[in-house]
Amino acid sequence: MAKPPIKACVRSSKMGCPVVVALHGRQDYAWVLYPTGRTSWGFDWHGPSHFNVESSIDALQQLVPGVSKDLRNTIFPTSSRRVYVGHSNGGHGAWWMATHFPDTVLAVVPAASYVKIQHYIPYYLHIGYAYADPILRAIFEASISENDLDLYIPNSGGIPLLARTGAIDEVVSPLHTRRLVRMVNEWNRDATSASVSEVPNKGHWFDGILNDDTVQDFLDLHLLPENNPTLELPSLPQGFTIQTLNPASTGSKGGIRILQLEVPFRLATIRVHRYENIWVLNTTNVRRFGFTHDERQKEITSWSIDGTDFSKSPADAGPSYLRVDGVWQVADDLLWISRERHPSTYGPANLIFSHPFRIVIPSEGVENLKLYYHLAQHIASSWYLFGLGSTQIIHDVDVLDGVAAMFNLIVLGGPNDNMYTRRRSQEGGSRQITFLPSGGFKLHDRTFERPGTGALFLSPSPTRTRLGLFIAGIDAIGLQRAAWTIPFRTGIEVPDYMIVGDEYGDAATGWTAGNGSPFGGAGTKGVGGVFAAGYWNNTWDYDDRCGYLK
Repeated sequence: MAKPPIKACVRSSKMGCPVVVALHGRQDYAWVLYPTGRTSWGFDWHGPSHFNVESSIDALQQLVPGVSKDLRNTIFPTSSRRVYVGHSNGGHGAWWMATHFPDTVLAVVPAASYVKIQHYIPYYLHIGYAYADPILRAIFEASISENDLDLYIPNSGGIPLLARTGAIDEVVSPLHTRRLVRMVNEWNRDATSASVSEVPNKGHWFDGILNDDTVQDFLDLHLLPENNPTLELPSLPQGFTIQTLNPASTGSKGGIRILQLEVPFRLATIRVHRYENIWVLNTTNVRRFGFTHDERQKEITSWSIDGTDFSKSPADAGPSYLRVDGVWQVADDLLWISRERHPSTYGPANLIFSHPFRIVIPSEGVENLKLYYHLAQHIASSWYLFGLGSTQIIHDVDVLDGVAAMFNLIVLGGPNDNMYTRRRSQEGGSRQITFLPSGGFKLHDRTFERPGTGALFLSPSPTRTRLGLFIAGIDAIGLQRAAWTIPFRTGIEVPDYMIVGDEYGDAATGWTAGNGSPFGGAGTKGVGGVFAAGYWNNTWDYDDRCGYLK
């Protein structure tokens, strides 16, 4: 649903009306958009929910629904100027979008938000953590840490922010809001850069939490033509930071975007210091980055990064910058996208749901064909249940390169059963895990051939623009175990690849022991029963720095 502005608000032929994205009133000089996030709770406004927001804004901009042609020139929306407003889960989403994609944000009003799901739901109660190597736990936690607001707060530098909470909120403690605002002010080196509106004697929800005079006055300050006549973006601080764990879910800050990490899913940082017309950049764990168009870069006459000087402005340089043997150089072409991981393919496994996908099953004449159908139907129904999404089940013989270029693929079965898996293995496209003649798997220098073993792993499409999620098992129960690892919901920890066995979970009885007992024994160790897990490096290979072999 979208509500048009009450009054004409187009600033110029190139600058339309800002969009207030309401995540959980009508404005005089802005559109108010109410995206669904796919479901009522969404995916905490990450992943598929965020893409739903972007699609909603694109549709609003293209269609301008319910507005007569004679009025469109006065109130057409622009996607490059946004205000995020949300409550509770939507408040978390407002923070998330402002900290992950900050370069379109005019202001943010998050209410009753939580810092991260691990602080809202007790992850320490997971049984598997009692059995898991701490390094393995870290690998799994990294798969959802891109949604930790506290790690991304640096990206909000300079953005006007009013955070609200009830002083006696019984659902999300005010501690979350206080902590986030304190961190914003700490990074801005200004104790008043972000404000907390903590309302006495109010709980999680109360009348006016998002539309009383306090909120409206804040919005007016940034939306009214007399206060912001040209809809200028907030000024960049003299020093600011871009930080990410995953380029797939992070945009630009000040027109600078991180494209690859030295070690995937380890924290990457670019610190920027502005000295008049000179920008000085220093990096940690960044392999490749690029500049996007940002009017606030016009002042740059020269810049340097990690001691390497560039005399040309970013607009005059190539599409990206690459660190080679410790020295930064211009990468003049985009051929690297055809060989290496890039933001559209960076993972982790849940990225498969951020683009339309198809489920690929073996053709007739394969043993366990009914099981493949059953698993495919389970995946399709789960996607509808948790994401209100639809998909199609297709046979391996029907997967042409055009299909793989248009859709992400969830591929069921190893090369002995699935022709598409066999073709991709022969082409080197699914070389990350080697399928053995015995039906087992080889990863790096380790083989896995025990009955009940299953594997799940990401691999690039033939065009390298889409993803395939391959799922296979040594036997039927191994196949089921691997299929059960698919992260259908927010907060489920699954990295790029996993190999699981009998201690991970028993597909015949749920997450219980083989005899049906929920107490102890095989099949109850969860993460502690994982044989291998981790993230591929930038060339889609195993890497000890971000991988684990038991």
